[in-house]
Amino acid sequence: MSRGLGKLQRDILNTFGEAREYFKSEKCRYMGMAWDGVDYLIHKGREIKVKPYVYDLRASLKYLALKYNRLYGANYVDVGFQASFSRAVKLLIERGLIQPLSMIPLDDVFGGPDMSVVHSLSDGLWAFPGRQIRFIAENT
Repeated sequence: MSRGLGKLQRDILNTFGEAREYFKSEKCRYMGMAWDGVDYLIHKGREIKVKPYVYDLRASLKYLALKYNRLYGANYVDVGFQASFSRAVKLLIERGLIQPLSMIPLDDVFGGPDMSVVHSLSDGLWAFPGRQIRFIAENT
């Protein structure tokens, strides 16, 4: 019997844009994320600019940990919160509310395409995210 979305799941869905904007404004560097105040972030050592509807879950994780006061030490996310976040994301994917991306659509790549990370296909620039669910798109 489903009881609907939990508080963390609702917060994840409602804060994708807020998390992106927060880290862009902070010029943050966190676990490979780096925004320069525009929309570029680091993926496999390359600076990429994702499409506006693509979100990096690591930004949401860090933003919600900050919001829930679940950081410790040098701003590390509490492992219990990481586990809760991962379970919440898994259930959002199962319900079809967010979609993990097997290929990341890009607007731009700083320094031009590098075939080991970014692929220039007939319908634009694309990158492969790897095994972890990091980049998602909201289902509308």
